[in-house]
This record gives sequence, C-alpha cells and structure tokens, in this order.
Amino acid sequence: MIKAIFFDIDGTLLSHKTNQVPASTFKALTMLKDKGIYTFAATGRHITEIQELTQLNDLPLTGWITLNGQYCYNDEGVYDALPFDPSVINTILTMLDEEPFPCMFVSAKEMIINYHDDWVKHAQKAIHTSLPPLGDLKAMAEEPIYQIIPYVSEDKSQSILAQIHDVKATRWHEYGLDFLPATGGKDYGIQRTCDYYHVDLSETMAFGDGDNDISMLDIVGISVAMGNSAPQLIAHADYVTDDIDHDGLYKALEHFHII
Repeated sequence: MIKAIFFDIDGTLLSHKTNQVPASTFKALTMLKDKGIYTFAATGRHITEIQELTQLNDLPLTGWITLNGQYCYNDEGVYDALPFDPSVINTILTMLDEEPFPCMFVSAKEMIINYHDDWVKHAQKAIHTSLPPLGDLKAMAEEPIYQIIPYVSEDKSQSILAQIHDVKATRWHEYGLDFLPATGGKDYGIQRTCDYYHVDLSETMAFGDGDNDISMLDIVGISVAMGNSAPQLIAHADYVTDDIDHDGLYKALEHFHII
C-alpha cells in the first residue's frame, strides 16, 4: 500500500511548455489528499523560487523537500536540513577569488549570486525564474549554505569538483548545475521524510524527469518516469508514463490503481 508519493516540480508538476500545473495533476493531488496519502514536492528549487511560481502555491501538498533534499519542511516548520561543511565553502570562495565564474550560494533564507552573464540569463529563463539577486558571497558564507550553483561548462565543473571533497553534482541545464553535500540528494530528503512520517520506503512512490531525480527513483518502492524524461532517467524507472502535457502523472496513478 502506497502511503507517500514524491514529485519533482519542473517537467513533472510544472509544465515548461505552458508554465502551468496541468488540471489533471491538481485533480490527482487532491484525490491523493482525500485518500490520506502523503504528497511531497521533491525539487532542486528554493522556497523563494517556489513562492515566485504562484501556480504552485495552492497545490495540496503535505510538505516540501527542497534544494535537492537538503532542506525539508512542512506547515509545522523545518524537519531536516543538511548544510555544507564550511571548508567546502571556503575552498569555493578561494577559487572565485583566483578565477571568477558565476556562482550562486543558497541559504535557508535567500539565493545570492556574484555576477550575471549570458549563461546565467539563459539558464534562469529556461526555468521561468528571475535572475538571482547580486550580493557578497563571503558575507553570505557566515550562515549555513545548503546548495552551490555554478553556471559553468561540464569541463569546468569537473575541474572544480577535482579540488573539493565531500561534494557531488547534478546538472539541471546545459549552463547550470547544483553542488550538494556528498551525503545529500533527493534520496536523502526522502529517507529523512519517511523517518519523520514513519513510512517505510516500500510504501513510497516517486515521479521525476531529470538527472537529479535518479537517486529519488532508485530509493522508492515504485518509480515513475514522465514521458518527457531525460533518456538516462528512464533506465531507473519501473514505469514510463505519458508526458506532463498529456496527463502523464494522472495516468500513472490510475495505472497503479492509486486513484
């Protein structure tokens, strides 16, 4: 019996073709809530981005696993958070002093970037999100940092990763990727959420479409890839449904007789 379901946002709950949540998706979430099934967004996004996307604000969700699993909260507050070790932040700041590249630090309260360039503009436009505010990363580093977002090529990202420890990366756009604590990820957020709600992983289900959803699909009881998924994700799914713009989420829940 499925007791908790986890949904990626971009390409799973939110269509980038229409910039809307499909009506069938909202209906499905409402039906799940009425059946007493826990529902969670599991996303790389920050709370400020979620608030900016007003289409998401009325979704009937139990809670939010944000920053790729590093910051989890519900209506009662934060129930888990996993920041970087300060040594990682200091190493990144040293790199930025020596050879600057556009880089965003993400804390619980805000997202700050050192500068904007065309890569930043293209990546943010692709996810329908405003340019992050400019600010002093060194000053921001005085508080816990949960995610680092460099806007760099694959070669450059590998060069950066070779100089830091206990960090892993997941790319969400050709111009941008997320650095996470090595023990973090959406799988970490799901495990901590299941612990909090006393749900066994065998009683869970997840929907995703991108690289950062792979660990999530690998840990749950039933894994579903959207029809618009990246090819590399499909190999990790128990079932491939239709794409987001053709009611894929609703159809999969019907297929598994959950709604």
